[in-house]
Amino acid sequence: MAAGEIIVIEPIPERREIAMRFGATSVIDPNDDPDSVVEQVRALCDGPSDRIDAGGRHARGFFQLPLRQSWQVTRGGGFLHLLSANQYEEISFPSTEFCLSTRTIYGGQMAGQHVLRDNPRIIAMMERGHVDAGPIITARYGLDGIIEGFRGVAERTQLGVIFVP
Repeated sequence: MAAGEIIVIEPIPERREIAMRFGATSVIDPNDDPDSVVEQVRALCDGPSDRIDAGGRHARGFFQLPLRQSWQVTRGGGFLHLLSANQYEEISFPSTEFCLSTRTIYGGQMAGQHVLRDNPRIIAMMERGHVDAGPIITARYGLDGIIEGFRGVAERTQLGVIFVP
């Protein structure tokens, strides 16, 4: 998508390393200083923008904090892609900032990926050698290991799991 900056906020060291191999320009460990994550991202994104709707201004000022931080570090005219969130928590924003900030929010599981449309495209890119999924496949299981595999992904001890019949 020709992004100029790809910033990953990830507490697990191995996942930060993989993010850098896959093109992240910066990685932040939120455990180092949780209160400065917003400022760190703003500092990385500081500077002029060629987006006409960006305005060159910053906004004023466990899922709820990362969602709020994600909102805060997205500059006016920017795009926020949410991968997941705790469905039982609510989050609020100042109404004027929400209405006038010109942020675009893409919600949904997997940042809006359409499984029936996108997975065949991704598989075709892997088959042609355009995408190397090897670094993100951290475990392989037989069908008898489905529960263990999903548990590893849910507990974030595995990045990508393949089930082989």
